[in-house]
Amino acid sequence: MNNIVVPQEWPPASLRQLDLKYCQAMEVAGGSPDLDLYIIHIAGLLYHQNWMAARHLFRRSGEMGELEPWYEVAKAALKPDLAAVWKSLEQLYSNTSHPFVQTYVNEISHAFRVACLRKFGSSKNIPAYLVPVLGFSTVDEMSNFARENIMPVRNQIPHVVAAGFLQHHLTADVAANSTGREKNEEMVMDTLAASSS
Repeated sequence: MNNIVVPQEWPPASLRQLDLKYCQAMEVAGGSPDLDLYIIHIAGLLYHQNWMAARHLFRRSGEMGELEPWYEVAKAALKPDLAAVWKSLEQLYSNTSHPFVQTYVNEISHAFRVACLRKFGSSKNIPAYLVPVLGFSTVDEMSNFARENIMPVRNQIPHVVAAGFLQHHLTADVAANSTGREKNEEMVMDTLAASSS
């Protein structure tokens, strides 16, 4: 299995640990995949907001009844109907018999909230009507969540910022000391290459 991360435990304790390629490989590996594999796969797709792939998985699985509540989340997101997404997540959380599902639904809910709120760029720009739509109780609760979870872009990708910082300062060094120009250029290129991998 090239470039596929095999989980150390099954089911994975968190969707953050899940490699979706592993689920796909297991589905086509032969035999009939068990229900847990389908549930974990569709949960992973929802966590990454890959709504269309979740819909395709539901259809590909023969529209198993157990996947229907997961599909409802994707279907609502494709409309897009934020309130219906949240309602479907709440129903999924309260109506499940799978022990790992509640953890996954919490992670999907968190990722969904972050994705929705990130579009506003700042907690100050978020409209109050989203409070009930995203399952918050108050504007303050939503604002606090946004402040804690919506980081400025520079904090999300520190390696790119660090590379830019190094490039700027090493370039300034080159101008001040032309004898080390080739060495500094090499360092900049190595840093940029490392930051993009």
